[in-house]
Amino acid sequence: MRDHFVHLLARRHGHHVSLGRKMLALVCGGVFFLLLLPAFCTWLGAPVAALFQCCALSRCFERILAFSSGTTGLFFLAWATYAQITAGQGTPNPIAPTQRLVCCGPYALTRNPIEFGALLYYFAFGTLAHSFVAGLVCLLLVLVFGSAYHKFVEEMELKRRFGLEYLAYKQRVPFLLPRLKQKG
Repeated sequence: MRDHFVHLLARRHGHHVSLGRKMLALVCGGVFFLLLLPAFCTWLGAPVAALFQCCALSRCFERILAFSSGTTGLFFLAWATYAQITAGQGTPNPIAPTQRLVCCGPYALTRNPIEFGALLYYFAFGTLAHSFVAGLVCLLLVLVFGSAYHKFVEEMELKRRFGLEYLAYKQRVPFLLPRLKQKG
């Protein structure tokens, strides 16, 4: 099943994608991943937060933490999307994938800058919408499910599409946490 899904994703590579389709992919992806999914994660986190009321922080501190986290997360999301559009000639959405392997910009720091940015953004969303604990639940959900998708689906698909070029990139750049200093 996973191989079939990876094959379907890999087939999109090399096909010309119109500007309209790219724009639609960005808008749909933005609505889903920036509004609907974080709202759902926050909804899941609310009952957990109720169990841990003893861990409540001052609301002012939560807002400062959420603002800094959300700003950094949105920066990484925008930077990675820009890199995919300009260097990769595609989008983060599999219906309009990149046509080239993107190794520059945030992709020189981490192989998954969108997931890194999403972790920070979802934490901020959950914290602002409910509480610090709800934000942590959002962060953990994205970490578990996002990392599983990237490890078990996206990496196979990138290997199939870009071959040795991707394998060399994978050896150089860490999976999730940005490396701010170059190796060697």
